[in-house]
Amino acid sequence: CWDGKRHVLIGGMRNYYGEVDHADPLAPHCVAIPREAYADEEGFLCTRPLPEVTAIYNKIILDLANKPEPEIAPLLRSWLPEGETTPSWKYEGTQLVNADAHINEYSHCSFDVPRDYMLKMQVYLEHKAAFAIGFREQKDDKRSGYKLVINRRTNEVEINSPSDAYPRSVNLKADKPITVQAFVTGSILECWVNGAHAFSLRDYDFP
Repeated sequence: CWDGKRHVLIGGMRNYYGEVDHADPLAPHCVAIPREAYADEEGFLCTRPLPEVTAIYNKIILDLANKPEPEIAPLLRSWLPEGETTPSWKYEGTQLVNADAHINEYSHCSFDVPRDYMLKMQVYLEHKAAFAIGFREQKDDKRSGYKLVINRRTNEVEINSPSDAYPRSVNLKADKPITVQAFVTGSILECWVNGAHAFSLRDYDFP
């Protein structure tokens, strides 16, 4: 709809029988995050969440500027004595940096967060690097949760669950940081990359 200043889109996300991720779809739908449709500088159609929605999340729970201690899954090194590890994440100023990026290895760190929240962050990726943000991960189940994967090498972003993946081509400009805004609320997971590209899933299985 047109509200006199912008094109506002209000749509639905499918419900599923039994409230599990992969059941048959069920009507009616639930309401997705309201968004504004706009054309970017190259004329492509994009969307972004309405500022009225973002304004609801006015309490900061976790801020990397305060250097909260992450839970780190360190990598085992073949050249170290058995069982010894090296740290893989560290703070440089207010940035949390993967110290293993230069050797092309995967490492993982996590923070405890509320059940429902909004995430806003910037990601700096080297050429050919990839980065994943996990949501609804369970400590006792390594395959749990949902991920937003940003791949600089393939210029793709995908949102996925343990059984499904939905990739899209996105122009990830090499000279700019990548912004991510995510809404994790109830059984809805919606993410925006660079304030333009939306990725959505229902997240019944891992509340």
